[in-house]
Amino acid sequence: MGWLPTRRMKNNGIIVVLMIALLLSFMPCHGDTLTWQGQFSAMTQYGHQAEYPFRLGGNLIPQVNAGIELSNETLLDFEGSVHITGSGSFTGAAPNDYYGKVKPYRLWGRYSGRQFEVRGGLQKINFGPAMMLRPLMWFDQIDPRDPLQLTEGVWGVLGRYYLLNNANLWAWVLYGNEGQRAWDTGKPASGSPEWGGRVQWPIPRGEAALTSHFRKVDGASHYYPLDPEAVSGKVSEQRWALDGRWDVLVGLWFEAVWIHKADGPDLMRNHQMLTVGADYTFGVGNGLHVVGEHFVTGFGSESFVLGKDPLSFSALSLSYPVSLVHNVSAIVYYDWKNNDRYQFVNWRMDLKHFDLYLMGYVNPEGTILPQQRSANTMGGKGALAMIVINF
Repeated sequence: MGWLPTRRMKNNGIIVVLMIALLLSFMPCHGDTLTWQGQFSAMTQYGHQAEYPFRLGGNLIPQVNAGIELSNETLLDFEGSVHITGSGSFTGAAPNDYYGKVKPYRLWGRYSGRQFEVRGGLQKINFGPAMMLRPLMWFDQIDPRDPLQLTEGVWGVLGRYYLLNNANLWAWVLYGNEGQRAWDTGKPASGSPEWGGRVQWPIPRGEAALTSHFRKVDGASHYYPLDPEAVSGKVSEQRWALDGRWDVLVGLWFEAVWIHKADGPDLMRNHQMLTVGADYTFGVGNGLHVVGEHFVTGFGSESFVLGKDPLSFSALSLSYPVSLVHNVSAIVYYDWKNNDRYQFVNWRMDLKHFDLYLMGYVNPEGTILPQQRSANTMGGKGALAMIVINF
């Protein structure tokens, strides 16, 4: 596979980022802000059971931010960035497979005041308290094992209003997004907007939230592992979620999601997901942070029923700061249905001019973790080394 730049909206987005950055460079600031920053990373990987055992890759994300303070205590600001990525896989001296892409990473403008903000463009939208097994991973695909925490954005408009009691209200409209996200069982229908909202409210010792999202799904793109029956046209989908977090003796949280399709095979009409989790920092040495989560999901013809073939995962994360420079962490997932373990360790070094990560993993050959649905880059056994420079 050669260099394949993205098309249509994504190519136009790159041009817009560069044009706005150039115009901002010649604008007088007069107390306003204009900053440049970015991130470069390079990695090498060895996969013991991979078709191409050796892989080299890199990412470059240059970013420009600008802000204009307006007279009525409001701010108009902008962020634009481009993701340049490439990799090559080897069995010997010559590459057997290579890949590259240039695409806009973030491209948004925002108007904000003391208690509100409205942001439009290509942006990251994420929420929910879960850390590793996230039913509310609706608009991002962040893998907790990824040191870069990269995720594609979505095109849309997001508004948030912050109440004085720390509650906040969200509303969004998405349009022009073509890809299939982590928990999607079909791609967004072309020409149909998506919309939804979220209410977060403080409660004793914590916070609770109610979230909803509505969209049309392209019936021909449905992914039905339990029923391969083809569906044509547009399928109406609604999502509802309830989540909460409390800080008591330990941190406690949950995320519960119900996804309902008005049409389609009965076995896939309802999708239920639930995660419960807890974390605590033990007073061992510099402090051992432990996170545990359990997740269940299933499809069925009835609402709020897991169905006859549910999946169940548990996850455990350990993190220990050895010193100001060194941090050691590990994440283990366990698939109760298939009796599979996903094991990952990471040694991070925060050095003067860059960060260095040394990682190892032992995983099943094929993964069904939602973070890795689009690309399984850590199947089997292997090791990675990564350098990250923030500038």
